[in-house]
Amino acid sequence: GRPPRSRYLFKHALIQDAAYQSLLKRTRQQYHQQVAKLLEDRFPDVVSTQPELLAHHYTEANCPAQAIAYWQKAGVAAASKSANVEAIDQFRSGLALVEALPDPRERAERELDLQMALGPALAATRNYADPDMGRTYARAWELCEQLGDDIRGFAALRGLQLHHYGAAELAKSQHVAEKALGVAERLGDAARIVGAHQALGAVLYSQGKLTEARTQLQLGLEKFDPASHKFPDWSGSHPALNCQAFMALTSWMLGYPDLARDEAMAAVKDAEALGHPLTLGQTLSHMALIPLFRRELSVGTDLAARAVHVCEEQNIGQWLGWAVCAHGWALSASGETEKGSAQIARGLASYGPGSTKHLFLALQADVHLTLGMPEAALASAIVGLEVVEKIEGAPGEAELWRLRGEALIAGAGTASEAEAAMQQGIAVARRQNAKSWELRGATSLAGLWVGQGRRTEAYDLLAPVYAWFTEGFDTADLKHAKTLLYELAEPAIAAEG
Repeated sequence: GRPPRSRYLFKHALIQDAAYQSLLKRTRQQYHQQVAKLLEDRFPDVVSTQPELLAHHYTEANCPAQAIAYWQKAGVAAASKSANVEAIDQFRSGLALVEALPDPRERAERELDLQMALGPALAATRNYADPDMGRTYARAWELCEQLGDDIRGFAALRGLQLHHYGAAELAKSQHVAEKALGVAERLGDAARIVGAHQALGAVLYSQGKLTEARTQLQLGLEKFDPASHKFPDWSGSHPALNCQAFMALTSWMLGYPDLARDEAMAAVKDAEALGHPLTLGQTLSHMALIPLFRRELSVGTDLAARAVHVCEEQNIGQWLGWAVCAHGWALSASGETEKGSAQIARGLASYGPGSTKHLFLALQADVHLTLGMPEAALASAIVGLEVVEKIEGAPGEAELWRLRGEALIAGAGTASEAEAAMQQGIAVARRQNAKSWELRGATSLAGLWVGQGRRTEAYDLLAPVYAWFTEGFDTADLKHAKTLLYELAEPAIAAEG
């Protein structure tokens, strides 16, 4: 055609690039702006389905306000389809243009919009400890304080709390969670209060403060309206379902294995009904541990395998390591020990420094013992206890001490060292009111004492712990303890007589 209505066809992309670069910058910008305006005026379907196309043209046209708006629309659309990797790129493209906005308040508002949208996408694809997530939410909170925005400030604090939680910085995480609860109560918003109690409960659980954690989680559920599944500006999985999941874990550790099973199955059912991949992946990963703790291997294996599938399919990096570790332990307990051990090692390598890492090191130690590798089991237990020391307490600390003792008995040390380790584990369990861990520790130590001929001491240690339980008598731990007590009962009574 004749200029200015000419159309150009290029035999190679490099020739097209050369022609494009030969245009004056101002001319290129004008063409991009014309294309964007034409799309807006005549192609509403393109505007609706491909906002990233308009974002690109407005970016190249040096129209930052319009470009930022479309980059945000593109990112939100991608995130709504769980295409979080693409969403991250699009939000960052918008952030790169913010400094070009002339008005300081508009600059802060638009940056906050993008940072708050970027945070959940990072939470869905990265380990919470990822520095990008920490920087994103720290900056968002700074902007919220600057703008006096409590509503988004709460969400920013939630994201920052998750970052510190994932980085095993539990004192910082608790401080931020308490600050978020104060903001939620100031707002008087029930949904945010649920979320704040859940966040605080999760941190307390991870510090081994099981009774206090359960109180916070229960307060969260009491505020939850089942008719509403939407929590505004919330980073991570659904907070009420998180309350359910953490309550199941605390129930088992506090000595209520049947209640834990019922709570776990209810949480899985609710997560399936919600239709939120991140929540489902996290819930399946968490709840796989309950049947595994109960030694119900078929149920635990199924939940763990489903967790791995969801996390891989949806690119949920934060919970994939957890799911892989749980599935590895399930395989090991089912007889595929070497395969399971390799899976746990892979899961640990991808998990990062999270506050729950010590539990997976306990699973690894357990598998090493099954493989007849006491030195390796001892090494895993020691590393796990080092993690516990760093975070100043953890819900699986007692089990690590017990496994350390079992490894020492199995050939990695002496009986006196093993007894000291098991005694330490029992003391930790009692301090945490963790009756299920105390039962395991007492059963292991009683077994050691039986081998030394100290049958009366073994009975006196184990009997009151077993007698405390009111449920779960069909679980492997309680059956094992009952069998040992039955064997000890007559000699103990005779000795006392």
